[in-house]
Amino acid sequence: MLKLSMDTKDMLEYRKVLQQKCDKAFKSSGPLDQKYLRLQKQLDIMDMVFDTIFVSTMNEVAPQFAVLTGGDFDIPSLKLAIGEFSSVGLTDDTQVKIDFKADAEEVKSTATEAPVIVPEASNPAGDTADYVEELRKLLSRNLAKNIEPAIELYLKGTGKNILPADAWTEIKDMLPDNKLIPQWDIHIATQYRLDGPIAAFIAIKKWLPTWDAVEIGRIAEDTIKRILKDTVRNTPTAITQLRMQMEIPPTKDQKDVWSHNQQFQEAIKEFLYAEHRMNIGEVIKKAAGKKAAEKAALIATAEKEIVLKEAKRLIACMTPSIRTGMERSYGRKPYVEKGYPEA
Repeated sequence: MLKLSMDTKDMLEYRKVLQQKCDKAFKSSGPLDQKYLRLQKQLDIMDMVFDTIFVSTMNEVAPQFAVLTGGDFDIPSLKLAIGEFSSVGLTDDTQVKIDFKADAEEVKSTATEAPVIVPEASNPAGDTADYVEELRKLLSRNLAKNIEPAIELYLKGTGKNILPADAWTEIKDMLPDNKLIPQWDIHIATQYRLDGPIAAFIAIKKWLPTWDAVEIGRIAEDTIKRILKDTVRNTPTAITQLRMQMEIPPTKDQKDVWSHNQQFQEAIKEFLYAEHRMNIGEVIKKAAGKKAAEKAALIATAEKEIVLKEAKRLIACMTPSIRTGMERSYGRKPYVEKGYPEA
């Protein structure tokens, strides 16, 4: 049976109470209030846990049954999970036959009484259908790991001469029925909203290590714009806060807080070394012959200066109004070394 247990219902009731407290804190103190931010973070974590549990449960139990009745479903939950699902005429006695095919990503449903229809997305004809179906399958699992392979497949299939961030945006537009992409978008937007642009950058860079900050900034902007339109998966308070962060450039104090965050600095330092951009060769030469402690201090100081400068560049790249000006001045980095075309 796929009904919610009492424990799960209690958790959902608890979430409802938290949401009420969060909305109250937002109205009384605004989006930067510490109590509001703490409550909103709790809500975000609960939502991610619910999403993970639901997907994991469905993946486990799906192969074990073939015929269900309407009484086997918690209809409100099903309607939330499958937006296009129609429950009209579905009763406790209505049978729903599900055909599980190898590697199938969609479920075809038929009812003995009132039909339950889950429409399938139409595919382009001919060779185009092949690469679209491959994309659909590729991005139905391990989404983050498959972003680059999906982009390469898309560029090859379409023959387009565009940069990867633009290709990824078009892929998302082409697969509106994908269930994993919105979850990834929510994760990135949540990082941006709660911990700032560098946190969102790190979350994306983890899976796209060869990408330049400008391209990652474009990914983040597209992600947040989609989240701002998604009133189903996001609370009004979260959307309001994100919109403010996107439209209002960060203050000097905010930049300093993000740039001096020790965890962010360590991650940025790793990126710089991996990309061979930690240029401290001259400092090492000057430190030759000095005592070990003094040499280490000189190197650490040089590293910190470069990391701080890079942190501020990342903040700029992740701030749409600033990044747009950077693109006009310096252009965008082509990815010829990865097989991507030049812009």
